[in-house]
Amino acid sequence: MLVTASAERRGDAVVLAAGATRVYAWDVCVGEPPGTACTRETKPEQARSACPDVARATEDGSPVVQATVKDARCLDALLAALAHAAVPPAALRLTLEEDAFLTMARRVSQAISGDPRTKGLRAGFSGATLRLEGRAGREARALALLAAWRQVPGVLSVEDRTQPAGPPLDGGPAAARAVP
Repeated sequence: MLVTASAERRGDAVVLAAGATRVYAWDVCVGEPPGTACTRETKPEQARSACPDVARATEDGSPVVQATVKDARCLDALLAALAHAAVPPAALRLTLEEDAFLTMARRVSQAISGDPRTKGLRAGFSGATLRLEGRAGREARALALLAAWRQVPGVLSVEDRTQPAGPPLDGGPAAARAVP
C-alpha cells in the first residue's frame, strides 16, 4: 500500500488508508518550516495519575507500553497521553477491564451513530472485534473507521460488514440491468 499526502500549511491531520482488508491511521503533524519536528509529543507516562501501572517494558527485545485500563478516567488519560506519542499501536499491551471496555464500546457506537455523515451504519462489538454494518459509501465508511480510531487506544480489530451504497463503480451487473 502506498499512501502519499501533502500539506499546504502547518498543523495536525489524520491520514486514513482504508483498503479491503486493512485500515491504517496516522496522526500527522506538519512543522514549520516543512521537515522540522513538531513539539507537541505526548508520552504514555502522562496517564500515570489515572492509570498507575502504565509502564514501559521490553518484549522479545522490542519496547512496549503496558497498562491496565480500569475505568473511563484511565481510558481518557491514556487516549490523551497516546494522542501524539511516538508509540506504535502494535507496541501497546493494554488490558481493558469491563467498565473501561463498555465505556469505549459505547463511545465508538455513539460516535458513529451520532454523526449524520455515517447515517445507515451501525457499530457493535463481538468480543474485542468492532463489527461495522450497514450500507454506506466510501466516505461514510472512512468517517466511521476514523471515529472508532479516535476512541480506541491501540490496535482495533474490525469486521467490516458494510455494503456499498449506490450502483457499482465498475459498471458491474447492476449497470448491465439498467434500462436505457
